[in-house]
Amino acid sequence: MDNRSKQFSYEEMAAELQSLQQKVAQLEARFNEHAPAPSQSRRHFLPSRPARRGLIAVGVAALAVAGLAAATDPLTIENGIVKVGTLLVGNDLTVSGKLTANGAINAGNSDIYFTNTEHDHSAYGNTSGYAALENAKNFGALMILGRQLPAGRMIGMWDRVGIGTGTPQAALDVKGEIRGKPWYGGANVNNPAIPYGLSVAGSGGKFYNETLTMTRIDRSVCLLTGVGGKFSGGGEKVWIAAEGGRWVLHLIQGHLGADVSAQALCIGAPDNSW
Repeated sequence: MDNRSKQFSYEEMAAELQSLQQKVAQLEARFNEHAPAPSQSRRHFLPSRPARRGLIAVGVAALAVAGLAAATDPLTIENGIVKVGTLLVGNDLTVSGKLTANGAINAGNSDIYFTNTEHDHSAYGNTSGYAALENAKNFGALMILGRQLPAGRMIGMWDRVGIGTGTPQAALDVKGEIRGKPWYGGANVNNPAIPYGLSVAGSGGKFYNETLTMTRIDRSVCLLTGVGGKFSGGGEKVWIAAEGGRWVLHLIQGHLGADVSAQALCIGAPDNSW
């Protein structure tokens, strides 16, 4: 149905409504002209004024429903006025049951409120491919449920996120304490609880200069967690440096040193995290 045919159907409905109003007015005039005197006992069953107004309201509702069923124009609410295309439906739209929108929802006033304080979390959002927002009483929180995938729910954010801040200054800008176990990596990627480590055991006083390349500097920070051996003034050193985009653990043992060791732990994110 093109815009011209839609407009024509709206004009037809408006004309039908106007005709209905004129007929009711004519009936009222005829009733007033031929109304019997108050003393007469004959009863007339012409509807009262409130009833006549009710008939008009029913006619308006019928025309509006017909317009909603036939029109493909979007339904809009502007300043409390509900319209389908150019057809006025009413001053408010209240849906007591489930409202399904097969198209996009544009909130022109940019606010959505969840006012059912007794709602409990349901499993509806767990359907494969679904996502959901729920004001859940049994969890005491607004639940943000990401897209349900075989690997679990997924939420992706490509913009800066601030918690307790104004304008976020980083990908994640948090004002306050962060709790939880961070990612950490070690020498054995299958068992990150094992830290990175270098050692020179039983060196017999020989000189050693060892290095161990660790995680990427743009995803993690590496810290020394242990140093051991004899530092006897022969140039023994252990340190961590950023080299070639990665953290590198260094160990130097001088001629007088023996069994020098160093351990490091890297905290942040895995190399392939993004």
